[in-house]
Amino acid sequence: MRLFVGLLLLSLTLSCSQDNIVWQERYKPTNNIWNADSVYKFSFKVSDTSAFYNIYIESQNTEVYPFSNIWLFTKLNVNNQLQITDTLEFDLCNDVGKWFGKKQKGNYALWHVYQQGVRFGSLGYYELYVQHGMRKIDLNGMASLGLIIQKQKKQ
Repeated sequence: MRLFVGLLLLSLTLSCSQDNIVWQERYKPTNNIWNADSVYKFSFKVSDTSAFYNIYIESQNTEVYPFSNIWLFTKLNVNNQLQITDTLEFDLCNDVGKWFGKKQKGNYALWHVYQQGVRFGSLGYYELYVQHGMRKIDLNGMASLGLIIQKQKKQ
């Protein structure tokens, strides 16, 4: 089962392209250590509610990252009102410890599907807050965490 999930994640990563990116932002923890108290805030403006979008969370980890997965707690606010809270888990490597994603400058970069084919319901300002939910307070080996919003191509 984990092999299937790993292959699915790998195929999604390979199918994600840089085309049609309408917004992206990335945070880089100091010394590749993400403290559990650190909450990353991604703010973006939605000006087209008729289009469909894919939203990805991009993680970049080093080989010293101590886990095979990552848990994330998210809160999405729309025009300063809480809309959605979620708990997400993403696999970062397979059962034998081979990291998923593309290796870049010593880091393994992986796009995780957060929402796919979503249409924003309101014009205005959106904020996504992301905090890690791992059992260690200081999460070593996290090089960066980003949010990518991609407009879907018209069929």
